[in-house]
Amino acid sequence: HLDHIETKIAPRIGLLRYLSRTAYEPNSRTMINIFKSIARTIILYGYTVLLTADQHIWNRIQIIQNKALRAALGLPKYTSVDYIHKISNIPKIKDYATTLLKHSIQTATTNNDITSKKYLQNILEKIS
Repeated sequence: HLDHIETKIAPRIGLLRYLSRTAYEPNSRTMINIFKSIARTIILYGYTVLLTADQHIWNRIQIIQNKALRAALGLPKYTSVDYIHKISNIPKIKDYATTLLKHSIQTATTNNDITSKKYLQNILEKIS
């Protein structure tokens, strides 16, 4: 799954880099929105399964997100991860996936979907 993500995301990171370089005074908010729509969707596909992955997998996924954010914002490779997340207001990928999981549990509860709720809560218990 991780190799598939890396293969799918590489051209999108290239596109983000191209857009940030060619746009005359690129707007960072616009570039963040483009990142969210073309890159983060690929990274988070199947996030409920990814949540149970080991930390090594999450580290690689975080590196992918960091590359995409640097490309979107036109930042050099040596820009610190903390700075990237601070100026973009984008959480680290595992934190964001956990938030999505909690929202999914809440939706399952609202819709009285007991099976999904139990499955999702089981995942949340494993990662907590």
